[in-house]
Amino acid sequence: MILVGLVLLVAIGAVIAVIATFDPNDYRSQIAGIVKDKTGRELQIGDIGLSVFPWIKVDLSAVSLSNAPGFGEQPFAEVGKAKVGVELMPLLRQRKIVVDGLQLDGLVLNLARNAEGKTNWEDLVKKEDKPDEPETPEDESKFKLEDIDIGGIEITKAAIRYQDDQAKQAYQISDFNLKTGALKPGKAFDIETSVKAALEAQKLNVELKLSTHVDPDLDTQDIELSKLKLEAKLSGAQQGEAKFEGDIKGNLKTQAFELPKLTLDVKGKSGDIEAEATLKGSIKGDMISQQIDVSGLDLDAKGKQGPMNNGQAKLKGAIKANLQTQVFDLTGLDVDAKGKYGEYDIAALLKTAAHAELASKLFTAKGLTLNATVGGKAVPGGTQKVDLTVGDVKLDQAKGSGQVSSVLLKAAGLEASTSLAVSALDTDTPRFSGPLEVKPFNARELIAKFSAEPLKTADAKALTSVSLSSRIDGSTKSLKLDDLLLKLDQSTVSGSLNLRDFASMALGFALKIDSIDADRYLPPVEPPPANQPAKPYNAAELNKTEIPLDALNDLDVDGTLSIGKLKIKGTNLSDVRLDIAGPKGAAKQASLAGKLYGGSFTANTRIAPGPHPSYAIKTSLQSLSLGPALKDFMGDDKVTGVGTVNLDITTAGKTVGDVRKALNGDVSLNFKNGAVKGFNLGEMLRKGKAMLAGQQYVAPAEPVETDFAVIDFSGKIVNGVLKSDSLDARNPLLRVGGSGEIDLVNETFNYTAKPTIVESSKGQGGRGLEDLGGLTVPIKLTGTFSAPKYKIDFKDMAKERAKAEVKQQLDVRKEELQQKLNDKYGDKLNQKLGPELAPALEGLFGKKKKKDAQPPAQEQPQQQPSAPAEQKPAEQKKEESAPSNP
Repeated sequence: MILVGLVLLVAIGAVIAVIATFDPNDYRSQIAGIVKDKTGRELQIGDIGLSVFPWIKVDLSAVSLSNAPGFGEQPFAEVGKAKVGVELMPLLRQRKIVVDGLQLDGLVLNLARNAEGKTNWEDLVKKEDKPDEPETPEDESKFKLEDIDIGGIEITKAAIRYQDDQAKQAYQISDFNLKTGALKPGKAFDIETSVKAALEAQKLNVELKLSTHVDPDLDTQDIELSKLKLEAKLSGAQQGEAKFEGDIKGNLKTQAFELPKLTLDVKGKSGDIEAEATLKGSIKGDMISQQIDVSGLDLDAKGKQGPMNNGQAKLKGAIKANLQTQVFDLTGLDVDAKGKYGEYDIAALLKTAAHAELASKLFTAKGLTLNATVGGKAVPGGTQKVDLTVGDVKLDQAKGSGQVSSVLLKAAGLEASTSLAVSALDTDTPRFSGPLEVKPFNARELIAKFSAEPLKTADAKALTSVSLSSRIDGSTKSLKLDDLLLKLDQSTVSGSLNLRDFASMALGFALKIDSIDADRYLPPVEPPPANQPAKPYNAAELNKTEIPLDALNDLDVDGTLSIGKLKIKGTNLSDVRLDIAGPKGAAKQASLAGKLYGGSFTANTRIAPGPHPSYAIKTSLQSLSLGPALKDFMGDDKVTGVGTVNLDITTAGKTVGDVRKALNGDVSLNFKNGAVKGFNLGEMLRKGKAMLAGQQYVAPAEPVETDFAVIDFSGKIVNGVLKSDSLDARNPLLRVGGSGEIDLVNETFNYTAKPTIVESSKGQGGRGLEDLGGLTVPIKLTGTFSAPKYKIDFKDMAKERAKAEVKQQLDVRKEELQQKLNDKYGDKLNQKLGPELAPALEGLFGKKKKKDAQPPAQEQPQQQPSAPAEQKPAEQKKEESAPSNP
């Protein structure tokens, strides 16, 4: 034994002597050569330190491995310092690995992928094809996990750079530090780590820090991470912080885990969004069954985004989830949100319970309620409330359909209910349909809540009772109301309304109104203030007014409106129908027809908007009772009778003046059996006759009106001027013609009416004018539309009167003159001209009296009166000395 001991002692001494004289740096080139042969890469080692007893320790410094061909000159890997030590005697005696610690400083890995997808590490991880080896019983000579004892691991200033030319992305991990306590199977240890990462394309930097105490149990395979702290910071394009604190308990065998109490704090900023949140709760899970339960969920979040200031939301509830079946249940969900949006203060409380099956894409919610309040200076009344309740929500995303039942909305005095069927959820345009009912409400009060000024209508009770029922069919792009029934006070509106496209506001409608008094809803007519003079009318200013065609150009409409009875501007109409059509940017056409005051009317209008707008209007009024119509429309029945009016015009322009100047077309009218009130033409003529005769005139007690049997008028409009020489008005006293122009642009008259007194005047106003039969009295109409002027041309009237008297005298003494001429010149002319012209002479002078029928009268010398044609009537003399316009 002593000999054996001596031998061992000598052997150990020899080994120590050999190691003491061994220098590993002498083998660096050989080591580099082996690496070169195996990988084709260059390995460089700065210094190698080696010690054997009682620890086998290796120290390396300045180690680098070259990059793969084609990936540049920078090294693939670099290590500043590396150190590891293993205790020798436990390794030799008990086959236990006792490591005093692993230290690594300045590790740098440069990883890369080129544009073709090849990496610079794939040549180092080539796998060799080896035959499958049969399983063998565990070799007792191998090291076991429980036989490993590491004093700790320390990594400092490690970095990994990754350049991906194929994806055009670059990532960098730097300042990676890791420090652990002693690592011994089944024993607790501490761990600390930190790292920085940079995402160049996203211009984002990330910093992470982690610390915890790890307590494993190899027998039960339980593991607990206590005092776990995780911190994260973002900088660059986005900024934020996150902190997680809590404990984690788990079992590696059952894969069950629990976070009995966790806290997560998050702060961040991105653009104009600022947010911070705190999440608390407890989590239990089982990774085998993939069941996760979150209880005591409490989220408190605050944020700011653009106009949204000091927003705050609190969420409470519980979540049960099965990740394997993808079934989730939210119970007791309670969301309380508050915030300020611009000038508005908003508060909302949402409660519901939800169920989701992601695999089958089924989603349900029950008992959903939303109570919201909006306040602020801009809110009518200071605050307004909105209450929404929903019975059930069921969505089947796989089928793209669903239902939302028992929806009740209350807001601002409105109460609306519906139940909707939802479809096309798997498309970009989901659809919904169902009944809609809005219970009766006071629209007047509703408008007052949202309007700074009180609503003014001619009838103070207008809009006090409104209700609506319909079937809605819509999508995210359109909305249609079918079976529409709108109650508006005493009126009923029915039909359909279709907003075909929200973006273009394309509108279609087919509506019917039983009866409506539109005047009730118009603003009341208020007289101007007593101390404020009325603004004088200015036609030139009106002509400068632009016609608002931009809104018409953008209009896309196609619809019909029928009204049983309509009152507007005091006018009563019935059986009214309006048809209007025209796409956006194209001509708009409208036709209007109906009945009014015993007659009917039609109006067809075409408006083509654009840079050069044009208009075409064709209107016809048939058998209209003028008196009641004017009485209702203008408040005064200045014209009575039955009338027909036809208008067919075209024009163009952007201003009122341009439209007037471009007016062209035809106009005609016919009135029968009526009267024009405001003047008595017969009285005007009697007064004029008295003035011409120098007599005093006393007006009789009779209506100030001129009746007529018929008035026919037609004319042409040429470039804004109405020209007409076609006027035929008749009554028992007068026959009226006329001609002239009416300038529609400048609103002036230049028209002359020529009434002719009937030969035997027995009609209204004919008394006292019997001796003026056949006389024409010109009446000139001048001035403007707002201030017309009438003038009787007494000079022409006097000439007409003189001609009439001469004609009358000639008619009275015609036979006497003819006889005298015949007696004196007849025989001589007969002899000169012959018997062939005798009949003509008899027609000119009358038949010659037979000599034997009556003896010639003895001529008595006497003074012959002057011929009537040479006399000047008193009226003419009076006219010559009187002004032409009395």
